[in-house]
Amino acid sequence: MKSYTFSLLPTILSLFLFFAHQQSTSDQNQPEKNAAQTITANDAEVRTFELFKLSTDYAAKSDVVSRGTYLDLDKAVLQDLYHAKPQQLQITIPGDESPLLLDLRKSEIFTEDVIFRGVTKDGLINLDIEKGAFYSGHLKGDENSVVTISVFENWMMGILSFDGVNYNLGPLDDDAKGVDKGYILFKESDHLAPPAHECHTEDDAVDFDYEYLPGDETANRVTKVVKVYLECDYRMYTDRNNNEQEVINYITGLFNELATLYANEQILTRISEIKVWMTSDPYPSSSSNAALNSFTSRVNNFNGNLAHLVSTIPAGNGGVAWLGVLCSSGNSHAYSNIGNTYQPVPTYSWSVEVMTHEMGHNLGSRHTHACAWGPNGNQALDNCRATEGGCPPGPAPVN
Repeated sequence: MKSYTFSLLPTILSLFLFFAHQQSTSDQNQPEKNAAQTITANDAEVRTFELFKLSTDYAAKSDVVSRGTYLDLDKAVLQDLYHAKPQQLQITIPGDESPLLLDLRKSEIFTEDVIFRGVTKDGLINLDIEKGAFYSGHLKGDENSVVTISVFENWMMGILSFDGVNYNLGPLDDDAKGVDKGYILFKESDHLAPPAHECHTEDDAVDFDYEYLPGDETANRVTKVVKVYLECDYRMYTDRNNNEQEVINYITGLFNELATLYANEQILTRISEIKVWMTSDPYPSSSSNAALNSFTSRVNNFNGNLAHLVSTIPAGNGGVAWLGVLCSSGNSHAYSNIGNTYQPVPTYSWSVEVMTHEMGHNLGSRHTHACAWGPNGNQALDNCRATEGGCPPGPAPVN
């Protein structure tokens, strides 16, 4: 059993090289720009939204994190942003020392024909869903930072990554809506009992053929889109107040961050369908492998290139995925157990880490400590964990 608590960005190392040769995804006419880009003077007028004010009312919650910035959400400004859904904007977040200014552009995380469905005791139904407003970008003046913000009718969520650190932004006592709740912005490393990620994927797939890996020719290639089919288990439905809208808000907010991380590596992902279990689901919770095997056997004809089952059952199962299966017709599946969504503070970055990591396996990326890298495909990239395959450990990673 292997435990992972690393940063989000390394989980997608090397995916671009593998992805460039995949042929089962849909073409796009133009490659998408890097998701973290600067708003320039030539762009249309950019509105600034001041969503938060500093608060001192929630210090009692600080027993979960060693420190954090406590905030009050201005609901009128949130409603303005939610209904306006501008193509680009700036958001200011007050800080204990200085405010943060976010440069953001609207993100597209759905295919044009995305489907939302629910499974009830009477069968499959179509869901009438209000989509949120999804944004990605960076801190003003820091091109290397990555920021995602997802805005819904009554609440919002965000992840900020800069200076090698992940920050979570969301409601305290995360109860699916954040109504009449305070908000917190805190550093991932300041969580006193952070969730762990247990990955059970075995690095035993066929090696890459390095002779045929492409060079850096991204400007001349046609960009593909990976269509992702998501299933949300019944526990997630009950965790989100038995409300299918809130389930989809939550999972799409997480996917916004996942899609941004991949877009920054020139890999485009879109949600093609979301199915919510509104009655007991058929998937076992005894282990991640049992869940993945059941999901793979039951869901063999789905709307997308990759299928991902996401569970919030408190089983500590982590995640598991079939390796290098983007072009496979029978086992292009993954499973992520992202834990119970009720938390004293938001833990979005850990949930995104699990999903991004497991989808990376689907796309062909192995663990960086697997003996699968180097000129001959038999070396480890780093020494983060004991090597998989018996080779000597690689060097210590550098941020």
